[in-house]
Amino acid sequence: MQTSYPKSLLTLIILLLLLTVISLATPFLSAFGINPAQRPAGALPQNGNVRPQNGTPPQGDGNFQPGNFPQRPGGMFNLFGIARSLGLGGQAMIYVNDGVAVIGAGLSGLAAWWIWKKKKAGLNLALVLAIFFLLGALPGVFSGLRWMSAASILRYAINLLSGAAALVILAMTILPSVREEVA
Repeated sequence: MQTSYPKSLLTLIILLLLLTVISLATPFLSAFGINPAQRPAGALPQNGNVRPQNGTPPQGDGNFQPGNFPQRPGGMFNLFGIARSLGLGGQAMIYVNDGVAVIGAGLSGLAAWWIWKKKKAGLNLALVLAIFFLLGALPGVFSGLRWMSAASILRYAINLLSGAAALVILAMTILPSVREEVA
């Protein structure tokens, strides 16, 4: 027996599967870092000149000891500060980033499966995931393109695609006509 699926549910399933693929592809793109100086991450510039170009040294009494640098003002939420206070290094943050991507892909695949089975929990999970994917894509969209390299253009396009898909999922899961289609 062939049951027909409404176009709205099929659209949600396709967009959730698209977010699954995007979530799994994003960690691979972050491996191609944008480094115009062609230095390894964390390496100091040559000749030991750590002062920014055209920058001035920090002002003070001139008594700078190792580790006696002016403190930067902290924001409300700083992921790197939290990672440092937990004793996690840069490598651990790569694993955390990859883990979050796999969890996001798994949950969006689960939401697509539940919508395929016409469960209301699938719509609710898709709504929550759309909010998280949208919040994750917006900083990349609003920061714009800083360098015109293939990796940065691809990363920007994926952020645009992820944000657009999340917006459509968010709008569709709220609609009463879509909610009536599931049990």
